[in-house]
Amino acid sequence: MPESRGTSHEEKTDVDIKRLLEERIDYFADVIEVQHIKLHLDLLPVSLHVNEESMTKLFDNLLSNAIKYNRPHGSITITLTPDYLQIQDSGIGIAKDKLGEITQRYKRANRAKGGFGIGLSIVQTVCTTYHFKLEIDSSENKGSTFTIRF
Repeated sequence: MPESRGTSHEEKTDVDIKRLLEERIDYFADVIEVQHIKLHLDLLPVSLHVNEESMTKLFDNLLSNAIKYNRPHGSITITLTPDYLQIQDSGIGIAKDKLGEITQRYKRANRAKGGFGIGLSIVQTVCTTYHFKLEIDSSENKGSTFTIRF
């Protein structure tokens, strides 16, 4: 059976998004600590009727990128409200001419770091499935902000 990528037949339940996000942040805690990244959290309670596995993939890809493309002693700010999730990093950023294509499968804005270029494609697929809006703002050498509007 082919791997599901956020298709509408996945089982949906009411998911405590704050709890799930905190679990995923905890999963990455060791890597965040090793790179001396400062984490700033502003998380309000949010519940969404979604597939938990799809949301886990979305969170993991955004968090992984915020860590991977950050700089040592950088920062990540995560804000969760009933209207949106925002993950902002102080990393290397994305060139303006690459912003339009980075959610395409196998597209990577930076080849110096590992990865296959499918993470943001997965994020986009999950957003499309649930009619979330993905907004990306980035400046080279300043960082990136990924906002998911519910």
